Amino acid sequence: MTNPLLDKLAPIIEPTAPGLWPLAYGWWIVIGLSLALVVRLSISLVRWRQFWALKRLGQRQLKLCVTTDDINQLLKQLAIEYHGAPQVNSLQGKPWAGFLAAGLPQPEQRLDEIIRQLYGRESQQDFDDFKDIAQRWIKALSRNNIKKVSNA
Repeated sequence: MTNPLLDKLAPIIEPTAPGLWPLAYGWWIVIGLSLALVVRLSISLVRWRQFWALKRLGQRQLKLCVTTDDINQLLKQLAIEYHGAPQVNSLQGKPWAGFLAAGLPQPEQRLDEIIRQLYGRESQQDFDDFKDIAQRWIKALSRNNIKKVSNA
């Protein structure tokens, strides 16, 4: 037995399931902020790697240096790149030793003597000491250290 009134009704139309799109405004804001953050972090990472690429290259080149003059030229090139040519180009002798000493985490007494003997007779001890100083100077390169030395 069916009710004759129910037969006259139209069939029930089921609503469609809610889809993913269109998203609410809040989700668009979250997506936009997330994309902006990813882009900013990517740009920062690329700049950071480019900035320190020369430092990494300097560390590799230091292993290939065979004279104190080679080490001095490498340090001069790195200093020009990170501190600027106007500040570094004219430095030689005692001012150059002072500039290098300012970039070291701990004072180095032999640095003045090694720089004075750069163009004289070179000893193996001077070479080893200067290479050690150069390794520490390159390792100490940081943005804070660069600012400190540049402002000194």
